[in-house]
Amino acid sequence: MVSKFREFQGGVEAHLRDLMGGLTELGHQVELFSSEDVPGNGGFSTEAGGFGSKARSVASLFWNSSARKSLAKAIEGFEPDLVHYHSIYHQLSPSVLGVSRVPTVMTLHDYKLVAPCYSLYRDSRICTDCVGLRFPLPAILNRCVKQSAVASAVCSSEQVFYKNRYLESVDRFIVPSAYLQGMLIESGVPADQMAVVPWGVPADSLRGDSAEASEHQDSRFLLYAGRLHESKGLRHLLEAWSALEVKGGYRLLVVGGGPLESEVKAASSADSTIEYMGLVNRDRLLDLIAMSTATVMPSIVPETMGLAALESLVRGIPVVLTGSGALSELAGAGVIEVDPETLVTSLRETFSKIVSDPTFLRMQRSELAKRDLSMYTQAAMVGRVMEVYEATMRSCTNSAIGA
Repeated sequence: MVSKFREFQGGVEAHLRDLMGGLTELGHQVELFSSEDVPGNGGFSTEAGGFGSKARSVASLFWNSSARKSLAKAIEGFEPDLVHYHSIYHQLSPSVLGVSRVPTVMTLHDYKLVAPCYSLYRDSRICTDCVGLRFPLPAILNRCVKQSAVASAVCSSEQVFYKNRYLESVDRFIVPSAYLQGMLIESGVPADQMAVVPWGVPADSLRGDSAEASEHQDSRFLLYAGRLHESKGLRHLLEAWSALEVKGGYRLLVVGGGPLESEVKAASSADSTIEYMGLVNRDRLLDLIAMSTATVMPSIVPETMGLAALESLVRGIPVVLTGSGALSELAGAGVIEVDPETLVTSLRETFSKIVSDPTFLRMQRSELAKRDLSMYTQAAMVGRVMEVYEATMRSCTNSAIGA
């Protein structure tokens, strides 16, 4: 496995842990290569100081020779049957692609091959202006990356220079949703080079397997867990919750970190029913999900999968979400959809129903308990990933024989 971060940062690292754990349980040998395995790290950093350091940092975004050499050495020592890439840009860079003739698979976790800002979000709305363009000029004109024309130009150039490298160096792409696959097809990635494999969670996360979950099913709090960013609908969530005249003893717990942290702290100080818990490790997060009345995922940005929502559903906990992007693929029992066009009002009305009508969530839980979520188990995910591995290795073997 190759990914830029080893320690838990968010959904990518959580998925990596589940996938590697599942493969190991099947008897496979799995190793992870990350930026921490590169001497001195030496990758792109937003904290680089001085002109020389900044120049070297930007250069490494395009080509990180140290990362490439380190990965080549790791592959030579481990002798894998297949290399599986994940999130590599910036800290590792596209230089780590094509370091050996071993069959390669890459999971695409975001829209990096679709748009330079890789989120499809700007000016408080979904933006697809760059989708399908040979050169993403709108990203530069609108300063989509860090609100900087320079940063946007750098990332736009990186995408243009290296998109073909991704397509030529990776034998097969794995994407977690049909929505992301559709965006990639529109951006020129061949459909037959992709396989849709939804993320899955371990068996100990499944409903009925957690004593703590059943013990706290009457806990009176709603949980938001994610990045503290406006694209996640966090401002709308805080406004909607604060506008509730009657909260019925319920609290809103906010977990995560990000640029809106000061706003969350201010809201917590002004409203005793809002509790900010900061960053927590994944085990603690799963406990909080299991103890919650419902989780909330009011994303404005089009999500590529929505691991937080999935973790909630498989634990038998209803989730309030917008259905933005791939979140719409989770629609069904236990999912309470809100309108992203009138998000504050829709959230407030939903919260009012939750706190005032005890039967509402009981019915949601009851229907969710009947829902078949087996496709989102760790075993199902690992099984489908193994199918992709085997097909990729067969294809590469046949190509080598044909050559």
